[in-house]
Amino acid sequence: MEKQDLKHILKEGIKDEPKEEIKIRKKHKKPMQLRDIENRSSSTDRHNSKTESNEDIDRLLNKEKGDIFKQHWNRLDTGMKLNRIRLFTETEAQKKKLTKEEQETLRKLLVDACRNNKLNKNTDVEYNREDCIIIKIKTLTYNDGKYQLVFNESKKLKKTTKSKSNIDRFINKKG
Repeated sequence: MEKQDLKHILKEGIKDEPKEEIKIRKKHKKPMQLRDIENRSSSTDRHNSKTESNEDIDRLLNKEKGDIFKQHWNRLDTGMKLNRIRLFTETEAQKKKLTKEEQETLRKLLVDACRNNKLNKNTDVEYNREDCIIIKIKTLTYNDGKYQLVFNESKKLKKTTKSKSNIDRFINKKG
């Protein structure tokens, strides 16, 4: 008695063919960091480039230093902003002939404002990207030999209208 089950028919067909044992080796992938390092170290640019002299390296570094400040004001990180603020205070001191103490108080005022995120927006600071200098800080005022930062922190309060109760309506009609 033969079984006509498809499962048994398929098994019989397999039995007729010789079995070949196939060993599958698992290949482990390299970690991403290792692949990145290998790609960087084996790039064609590095092999084809000649060894550069110290002068060439210094020139490239100086070019990078100059280009790093050629971003929008809000794209500069805090350290770069503080550097530009220091240069701004020096130029302000020369323009207005400030003493060292006045220059230092101006610098501290601006540094504190920068660290407290008061000078982060492009609208707060007029910054020249080509020359990498601060032209004007719009909230900074100079009155009577003192610098002040004036912020318009006028928060708009929405007037919420309460629905009047019947008693309030009755009182307002009589009054």
